[in-house]
Amino acid sequence: MDADTGALVVAIIGAAIAAAAAFFSYRQAAASKDSATSAGTSARAASDQAVSAKEQAEIASKQYDLAAKIRKEQNDPYVIVDIRESPFARNFLYLVIENIGTTIARNVRIEFEPPLASSREEALGDAIHGKIRDAKIFTNGIPMLPPHRRMEFLLDFGPDRLDQGLDTFYRVRVEADGPEGPAETMQYEIDLGTLYGPRFHRPKTLHEAVESLQSMQKTLLNIEKSLKKSREP
Repeated sequence: MDADTGALVVAIIGAAIAAAAAFFSYRQAAASKDSATSAGTSARAASDQAVSAKEQAEIASKQYDLAAKIRKEQNDPYVIVDIRESPFARNFLYLVIENIGTTIARNVRIEFEPPLASSREEALGDAIHGKIRDAKIFTNGIPMLPPHRRMEFLLDFGPDRLDQGLDTFYRVRVEADGPEGPAETMQYEIDLGTLYGPRFHRPKTLHEAVESLQSMQKTLLNIEKSLKKSREP
C-alpha cells in the first residue's frame, strides 16, 4: 500500500471516529435536555405542592382560630348592666346587673360615662348615704357573679330625676374575667329618655294591682257600713 492509500485509510478512520463522537455527543445532549425538562416539570410540581400545602395550612389555621373563638365565646361570662322601670311600682327605676353567660364572672368592673347619679342622693343627704357612684360595686368591682345571678338596686324615682335635670343617657363599659382569662369587654348605651314623654300601654304592675284591691276593699267596707246603718231602727 502506497503512501496516498495509507493517508486515505487514516482519513476515513478519523472521519468515522469523529462521526461516532458526534453521535454520542448528540445522544448525551438529548439525554441532558430530557433530564432538564423532567427536572423542570418536577420543580413545577413541587412548587405547586408547596403552594397547595401553604393554602391548606392557612385554611387550617383560620379554622382553628374560629373554633378557639367560638369555644371562648361559649365559655365566657356575659354581664349585662341596665336601668329598668320596676315591674312592681310605677316610675321607680332599678339598676340591674346580671350574668347571662354559662360560667362564673370574676372581678367584674363597671364604669358609667357620665358617672351615675340619683335624685335620692340629694333627697336623703350625701352625708348619710353617699353618692351612688362611690358604691363598692363601682369602686371595688364585684368579686364573683355566678351564671344567671341577677343583682337589683333601687336607683331612683323617675319624676324626681326629671325635675332635677339629671343625665338621661349613659354609656356603660363592663369588664370581667372568665375561665380563660379576660372576657370580651361589653359596652351598652342606656337611654332613660324613653321612659319620659308619651308612654305605650303596658300591663299594670303588681303594686298597682294591690292598690286597686285595697281601693275595692275600702269601697266594700263603706257599702257594708251604709247597709248596717240603714237597718238600724
